[in-house]
Amino acid sequence: MSVIRKLVIFGDSISTPLIGDGGYEALLCRLLQPNELYNFAVPQSGASSVTPDHVMHILNLQSDACAGADVVILWHGTNDWYWGAPVGKCGSRDGTTYIGAMELAIDRIRRYAPEALVITATPLYRHQAPDGSQISGDAWFIPNKAGATLADYDRALREVARAYSVPLVEMRVLTGFCEQNSERFLPDNVHPGKEGCDMIARIFAGQIEGLMSYRKGMENHENVSDAREGRR
Repeated sequence: MSVIRKLVIFGDSISTPLIGDGGYEALLCRLLQPNELYNFAVPQSGASSVTPDHVMHILNLQSDACAGADVVILWHGTNDWYWGAPVGKCGSRDGTTYIGAMELAIDRIRRYAPEALVITATPLYRHQAPDGSQISGDAWFIPNKAGATLADYDRALREVARAYSVPLVEMRVLTGFCEQNSERFLPDNVHPGKEGCDMIARIFAGQIEGLMSYRKGMENHENVSDAREGRR
């Protein structure tokens, strides 16, 4: 297992230790064993500045904590759907939009930790009415006050991840949370319970270990190649 000196988390309530008997953080720490962990996830927050305690507000307060990080989890999107944040356009860097805020957040993190593995994840299944609406259902299909469904934020995140070279964890697909099993994994149809949090932790740990090992392998290969070149 690759040594992780510092792990930093930015996200919403799903990333806090306030749910599921310690959240996914508890098991993730046992699996990855980072020397340092900083979790700046805030309940109800999103990426866009139209959401409470949005990610750039948190980063403005905590950017220094990213310095020297090996891994940074940046997981936002589900509350941008809930609060009705504009989806936005890639390249705009407009913090009022979901895409623009994610762009700004990635840029800020990399200024402080240019070699860190910045990783994000797709939003989970969610059954709820968005802010200002009386119509509840699977958020993937329910439009919010901006006229966007959770599927739109999922597609937007994929575009940002590709544009800014950020590995994307298929969390919605890999967890398999859905209407038929939500009683087991999502007691309130939004937040994972302990079993759901543990599944998320194992998925994150597996993805992070794989990516860190790949990076380490590339470094070792380059070092061996350099050494061979030096002997010639």
